[in-house]
Amino acid sequence: MRHGLGIAWLLVFVGLAANGFSSTTADAPQGTLQELVLASDIKTVENHLPTALTDRMRKLDPTARQRFEQALLISKTLKQAGAEVAVPDDGHALLVLKRGDDATDVKVTREISNGGEALLVLDLIRSGQSNGTIMVWLRMEDGAWRVTELQQPGFRGDDIVLDDPAFMERFQSPEQAQSDSNVVSMLWTLNYQLISYRQANPDIGFPSNLADLNTAQKLGAITSDDGEEDDSAESADKSPSTNDFVQGGYAFHYVAGGGEHGGYSITARPTEYGKTGTRSFYVDESAVVRSTIENREANASDPPLNPRGVYAGAHID
Repeated sequence: MRHGLGIAWLLVFVGLAANGFSSTTADAPQGTLQELVLASDIKTVENHLPTALTDRMRKLDPTARQRFEQALLISKTLKQAGAEVAVPDDGHALLVLKRGDDATDVKVTREISNGGEALLVLDLIRSGQSNGTIMVWLRMEDGAWRVTELQQPGFRGDDIVLDDPAFMERFQSPEQAQSDSNVVSMLWTLNYQLISYRQANPDIGFPSNLADLNTAQKLGAITSDDGEEDDSAESADKSPSTNDFVQGGYAFHYVAGGGEHGGYSITARPTEYGKTGTRSFYVDESAVVRSTIENREANASDPPLNPRGVYAGAHID
C-alpha cells in the first residue's frame, strides 16, 4: 500500500490542522502517539503497534524479546539517557523532549486521515528553529490506531516500517542470527554442489539423492567453470548422505524436481519452533534463498533474503 487517502479527506484534514484542530484522546492518531511514547508498560505499547509486529514479537527467543520490549519503552529509554518526554500543560505542542535546559517541541503541522489510515506530520522545534520533520503513518486495526511507519524526509537513513519482517531482524539475538547464518550457508553450499553436479552430469541433471554428491566428490566430478577440480567444494564427509537430515537444530529436506522450474528444492525448518529457530528457509535452482517466520515450511512464494541475510522489499511501494 502507499496510503491511499482520498483528495477530499486530505483537504478537509489539512484545513483542520492548519486552523489549530488537535485531538489528543487515545482513540485518535495524536493521542495514540502520545500514549505510545509515554507508555511505561509493554502492554500499552502493543496496543498501538501493528498486530503483525506483536505476533512476531511473541515468537522471539526470551533474550531477543526482552531487548525488543526495552527498545519500545521510549520514555524509559530516554530517561536512562538523561532526557525526559512529556505532554505540555499549555498544549503548545504534542510532546516536549527535555535534556537539562535544552528542550525540543514536537508539533503537529498536518493531520491527514480517511478513517482507516492516517498521517501525522511532526515538526521538531528547538530554540525557535525547525530541527527536522518526521512523518508518522498509522492504520486502524482491531478498533485502535496503530503506528505502522516512520519517515524522516531528507535524512539519509532507512524508513522504519514496523510491520515489515526486516524491522524485527534488528532485535534478533546473536545466537539466533548465527544459527540462521549457518542454515543459509548450508543452503548455498548445497546449491553450489548441485549446480556443479548438473554441469558435470548433463545427461542426469540434478541427483535424485544427495548421497550422489558424495560419490561425485570422491570421483572428482565437481569442477569449476574452467574445468579444473574445485578444492573449495565441501569434502565428502561434510555432505549430507540422505535427502532428509538434521543439522544445527534444523530439519533439511531435499526434493529433486521440486523446484519452481522442475529443478530441485531444499527446505530447512526448525526442529523445535521458537527454541531451535524462528524462521524456515527455502532454496531451489535459482539460488535465491527465501524465508518465513511462520511456523511452516518455506516455499517459492516467500520473500527472498538479500546478501545481508535480511528480508528484501523492506519499503512499502
